[in-house]
Amino acid sequence: AHRLLKLAAGAASMALLAGVCLLLAASSATAPTSAGLILRTMLLGIAFTICFPLAGMGADAAGIGRGAVYAALQAAGGLANAVGPIAAGKLGESVGDSTAYVSVAGLCLAATLGILTLRRRAGRP
Repeated sequence: AHRLLKLAAGAASMALLAGVCLLLAASSATAPTSAGLILRTMLLGIAFTICFPLAGMGADAAGIGRGAVYAALQAAGGLANAVGPIAAGKLGESVGDSTAYVSVAGLCLAATLGILTLRRRAGRP
Protein backbone atom coordinates (compact mmCIF):
# COMPACT_ATOMS: atom_id res chain seq x y z
CA ALA A 1 0.00 0.00 0.00
CA HIS A 2 2.87 2.36 0.80
CA ARG A 3 4.28 1.90 -2.70
CA LEU A 4 0.89 2.57 -4.28
CA LEU A 5 0.64 5.88 -2.42
CA LYS A 6 4.06 6.93 -3.68
CA LEU A 7 3.13 6.01 -7.23
CA ALA A 8 -0.12 7.97 -6.91
CA ALA A 9 1.82 11.03 -5.69
CA GLY A 10 4.22 10.66 -8.62
CA ALA A 11 1.38 10.43 -11.12
CA ALA A 12 -0.37 13.45 -9.59
CA SER A 13 2.82 15.54 -9.60
CA MET A 14 3.53 14.69 -13.26
CA ALA A 15 -0.05 15.49 -14.30
CA LEU A 16 0.07 18.82 -12.46
CA LEU A 17 3.49 19.54 -13.97
CA ALA A 18 1.94 19.10 -17.42
CA GLY A 19 -0.59 21.78 -16.43
CA VAL A 20 2.20 24.11 -15.31
CA CYS A 21 3.98 23.61 -18.65
CA LEU A 22 0.78 24.51 -20.48
CA LEU A 23 0.49 27.64 -18.30
CA LEU A 24 4.02 28.59 -19.34
CA ALA A 25 3.20 27.85 -22.99
CA ALA A 26 0.16 30.12 -22.86
CA SER A 27 1.93 33.24 -21.62
CA SER A 28 5.42 34.61 -21.15
CA ALA A 29 4.20 37.43 -18.89
CA THR A 30 6.00 37.81 -15.57
CA ALA A 31 3.17 36.66 -13.27
CA PRO A 32 2.39 33.35 -15.03
CA THR A 33 6.09 32.63 -15.50
CA SER A 34 6.86 33.28 -11.83
CA ALA A 35 3.90 31.20 -10.69
CA GLY A 36 4.89 28.43 -13.09
CA LEU A 37 8.46 28.30 -11.83
CA ILE A 38 7.35 28.19 -8.19
CA LEU A 39 4.79 25.46 -8.89
CA ARG A 40 7.31 23.54 -11.01
CA THR A 41 9.80 23.51 -8.16
CA MET A 42 7.23 22.18 -5.69
CA LEU A 43 5.99 19.47 -8.06
CA LEU A 44 9.48 18.32 -9.00
CA GLY A 45 10.27 18.18 -5.27
CA ILE A 46 7.56 15.55 -4.89
CA ALA A 47 8.88 13.52 -7.81
CA PHE A 48 12.48 13.72 -6.60
CA THR A 49 11.50 12.80 -3.05
CA ILE A 50 9.63 9.64 -3.96
CA CYS A 51 12.02 8.33 -6.61
CA PHE A 52 14.66 7.17 -4.12
CA PRO A 53 12.39 5.02 -1.91
CA LEU A 54 10.77 3.50 -5.00
CA ALA A 55 14.18 2.83 -6.53
CA GLY A 56 15.28 1.18 -3.28
CA MET A 57 12.22 -1.08 -3.31
CA GLY A 58 12.88 -1.94 -6.93
CA ALA A 59 16.53 -2.69 -6.18
CA ASP A 60 15.53 -5.04 -3.38
CA ALA A 61 12.96 -6.79 -5.60
CA ALA A 62 15.53 -7.20 -8.39
CA GLY A 63 18.33 -8.31 -6.08
CA ILE A 64 20.52 -5.34 -7.00
CA GLY A 65 22.38 -3.30 -4.40
CA ARG A 66 20.60 -0.10 -3.41
CA GLY A 67 23.84 1.86 -3.66
CA ALA A 68 24.23 1.03 -7.34
CA VAL A 69 20.66 2.10 -8.06
CA TYR A 70 21.02 5.32 -6.08
CA ALA A 71 24.30 6.08 -7.89
CA ALA A 72 22.55 5.58 -11.24
CA LEU A 73 19.79 8.00 -10.15
CA GLN A 74 22.38 10.58 -9.10
CA ALA A 75 24.27 10.18 -12.39
CA ALA A 76 21.05 10.59 -14.37
CA GLY A 77 20.16 13.69 -12.35
CA GLY A 78 23.61 15.17 -12.89
CA LEU A 79 23.44 14.50 -16.61
CA ALA A 80 19.98 16.05 -16.81
CA ASN A 81 21.20 19.16 -14.99
CA ALA A 82 24.23 19.45 -17.27
CA VAL A 83 22.49 18.80 -20.59
CA GLY A 84 18.92 19.89 -19.84
CA PRO A 85 19.34 23.69 -19.86
CA ILE A 86 21.40 23.64 -23.06
CA ALA A 87 18.95 21.30 -24.79
CA ALA A 88 16.00 23.40 -23.60
CA GLY A 89 17.60 26.56 -24.96
CA LYS A 90 18.28 24.98 -28.34
CA LEU A 91 14.77 23.50 -28.49
CA GLY A 92 13.24 26.87 -27.61
CA GLU A 93 15.32 28.58 -30.30
CA SER A 94 14.40 26.06 -32.98
CA VAL A 95 10.65 25.54 -32.41
CA GLY A 96 9.71 28.38 -30.04
CA ASP A 97 9.10 28.41 -26.32
CA SER A 98 5.39 27.62 -26.51
CA THR A 99 5.94 24.54 -28.66
CA ALA A 100 8.72 23.39 -26.35
CA TYR A 101 6.50 23.75 -23.26
CA VAL A 102 3.63 21.90 -24.96
CA SER A 103 6.07 19.12 -25.88
CA VAL A 104 7.25 18.85 -22.28
CA ALA A 105 3.63 18.79 -21.13
CA GLY A 106 3.10 15.83 -23.45
CA LEU A 107 6.11 14.05 -21.95
CA CYS A 108 4.72 14.70 -18.46
CA LEU A 109 1.38 13.21 -19.46
CA ALA A 110 3.16 10.19 -20.95
CA ALA A 111 5.03 9.79 -17.64
CA THR A 112 1.71 10.05 -15.80
CA LEU A 113 0.27 7.23 -17.90
CA GLY A 114 3.40 5.15 -17.35
CA ILE A 115 3.20 5.63 -13.59
CA LEU A 116 -0.50 4.75 -13.54
CA THR A 117 0.31 1.57 -15.47
CA LEU A 118 2.98 0.67 -12.91
CA ARG A 119 0.54 1.48 -10.13
CA ARG A 120 -2.01 -0.97 -11.54
CA ARG A 121 0.67 -3.66 -11.80
CA ALA A 122 1.89 -2.96 -8.24
CA GLY A 123 -1.64 -3.50 -6.93
CA ARG A 124 -1.73 -7.03 -8.31
CA PRO A 125 -0.37 -9.92 -6.23
